[in-house]
Amino acid sequence: MSALAGPQERFDAIRAHHHRRTGGRLVDLAYPNPGEVHPQLVEALVETLRDVDGGGLQYTPYGGATIPRRHVAHGLRRSHGVKVAVDDVVLTPGAMSALTLTFAAALEGGGEIVIVSPCWLDTPLYVATQGGTPVLVPTRADGHLDLAALGAALSPRTRAVVLSQPANPTGVLYGERELQALAELLSRHPSRPLLVSDECHRDFVFDAPFVSPLSFYPRSAVVYSFGKRLLAQGQRLGYVAFHPSLEGWPGKVRALARAMGHATPTALMQRAVPRLMQIPTDASALATRRRHAVDRLDALGLSPIGRHTMFVYGRVPEPWDDFAFCELAASRGVLVMPSSLFHAAGGFRIAVTATDEALDAGLDALESIRAREAA
Repeated sequence: MSALAGPQERFDAIRAHHHRRTGGRLVDLAYPNPGEVHPQLVEALVETLRDVDGGGLQYTPYGGATIPRRHVAHGLRRSHGVKVAVDDVVLTPGAMSALTLTFAAALEGGGEIVIVSPCWLDTPLYVATQGGTPVLVPTRADGHLDLAALGAALSPRTRAVVLSQPANPTGVLYGERELQALAELLSRHPSRPLLVSDECHRDFVFDAPFVSPLSFYPRSAVVYSFGKRLLAQGQRLGYVAFHPSLEGWPGKVRALARAMGHATPTALMQRAVPRLMQIPTDASALATRRRHAVDRLDALGLSPIGRHTMFVYGRVPEPWDDFAFCELAASRGVLVMPSSLFHAAGGFRIAVTATDEALDAGLDALESIRAREAA
């Protein structure tokens, strides 16, 4: 467990040290924290509070109240083309809870969960915490799925396969043929594992159509976060939605939500779901910043591979490893995230949710490192 958590603790120490050293002026491109709150989010929460009746903020059923789950199911029918029903949806306090509950359901009796890596930093930690064995399978050099490696990693003990779509941290978007090939691979395997698609960033996809594994593989589940969609990650509300053919899974997850004692979203956020789903996501500014960041990193020879979401993933130049490069960048006033946090070596991630000024200041700092190296 400590080996999985250790890189995050090391990164937090670097961040704290340089935050103090710069007097709080460290440019943070590591985390996707926006510069401002979406005004329609505030309005939606205020209107929801005004509409609350006497019992409106009381206990809700494990897995969420019916009305918000119905809105989620209808939304998935429209966006994913799959006839998700209200009882296929389990509301959770964010995507972290949704992943943990889904892993707990998959790992009853133990087993392995195959994780496409680089991956979100705590996914292997959640698997280990639920008594499973995380099996990390690297992507190809271009960030796309290595189907041969995935096939070799599957075993009779494989209970699930996990990927993020679009990929976090690389920003790669898996295509339709790629996901169809993965579905065929999993369908042929005797264990027929659950495919978990972490779709927290699907609202911010640029320059290519979004497709979900839910459309191709009936033994699949989607994990989602409203906080990510609205760039208000601290207002935790999410869900796991199962393909309608997976009978019994939603009920098992709801029972685990009760047994684990920490997996019920607040009544306020549940009641706000219809309004939250109506808030449009304007990603034009992020798309512009993403193109700008990709162009500048390309010019610096840092080889960004992911170009389809709010993250840009570059390659660390020699002679540094990713943590050494991160520490050097922090000493120049910009925080980037080393890929070791995502269980892969040799890369770094930046988020383009910062202001234009902050993004340019951070990219200028990276350029100064390259200029010094060339001198």
